[in-house]
Amino acid sequence: MDILNYSDDTAMQKCVAESLIQNKGFNAMDMAKKFVTEYYTDKNRGYGGNVIDVFAKLKETNKLIDPFQPAREQFNGTGSYGNGGAMRIAPVALFCHGNYDVMLDVAAQATKLTHTHRLAVLEILGK
Repeated sequence: MDILNYSDDTAMQKCVAESLIQNKGFNAMDMAKKFVTEYYTDKNRGYGGNVIDVFAKLKETNKLIDPFQPAREQFNGTGSYGNGGAMRIAPVALFCHGNYDVMLDVAAQATKLTHTHRLAVLEILGK
């Protein structure tokens, strides 16, 4: 059986799930590294140009202290308000199913790794 291609959104959902499970919770640095590794493993999944810039900055900064910084710097410091966070956030709901407040916090933090604009965060929170 051939393995079929899948989209950037599915690839990033996989990263979110793996990071949450392996770390038994949210670890921003680990999740960011998983996003970068996944992107550079197969760049042809349909990633948007802005998130590619975030991944490039995350990759070139070997001793990155703040994994949110590259996303936060986009668009003159406002960050992206695209829907990328919403497209990959389903594993957070599964992982945090027993604690609604933790789920909202983890969903927001996972989104901010690539989309820091308040509208992007509000979108994943359903507001």
